[in-house]
Amino acid sequence: LVSNFLFCTLLWHTFLLRYGLLLELWAEFRGFLLLSLLRFGIVLACRMPRLIAAVDGWHPGDYWDSPLHHGMFVINNVMSVVYDTCLLRRSYALARIRFYRPELWRQHQRLRGRSLHR
Repeated sequence: LVSNFLFCTLLWHTFLLRYGLLLELWAEFRGFLLLSLLRFGIVLACRMPRLIAAVDGWHPGDYWDSPLHHGMFVINNVMSVVYDTCLLRRSYALARIRFYRPELWRQHQRLRGRSLHR
């Protein structure tokens, strides 16, 4: 959650968010935002059973003997690496000047539109 908040604070400085161009923002960062939701779901699916086991007083060995819990642990760790890599790449992508100058954004969109029509 903190990493998503920090990414949003980086987005606040772009003209896309300052001028309320949320659909343009969605089009640019759709993949990352969907990956964030997927990761949040995986973290909940991994952590909630562990929390329930701790509250119910399970012995740690009983919890970790389950292949399902091992599998969720591995999936969570792999997804964390993928998510952190994507977060870092998208954060560095925000350093591009087109996110801060409307005229450069329009030029980028026109060039992008031409390449899609070819």
